[in-house]
Amino acid sequence: MSDLNLIPDPQIMAVQAIIFLSQIYVVKKFLVEPFSKLKRLREGATTGAESRSDELKREIAGLSRELEDRLNETYDNIKLIREKGKQDAKKAREHDIAQAHKEMTEIVHSARSAIKVNLQEERNKIPSLANTFIDEIYAMIAR
Repeated sequence: MSDLNLIPDPQIMAVQAIIFLSQIYVVKKFLVEPFSKLKRLREGATTGAESRSDELKREIAGLSRELEDRLNETYDNIKLIREKGKQDAKKAREHDIAQAHKEMTEIVHSARSAIKVNLQEERNKIPSLANTFIDEIYAMIAR
């Protein structure tokens, strides 16, 4: 059977310790440190982006509220302008109707006066026309 040698050789242990330490140095220098640096940079970028994102969200919410307030104010102003326009239009309409009524009353009054004058003139002509007609009929009969 084979023998198992459990007694360590100091020279081999020293060489293995040197190899182990050199591997630790190489792994630390070329793997652990760059990875740690990259991880810190990524975390900084991510945290910065998240905080910037939160800041922008708050800014957008504020702008949205401001825009909504301005839209409501504009809507209220438009309603006031529309109501004022309606009132002005009603006043103008009432004024125009009153003016038209006044003009039409004057025209009707003038027409009635002209009709009365013409009627009176025609009535005044009736006796002379009747006399002329009677004279013509008498002349026809008398012939």
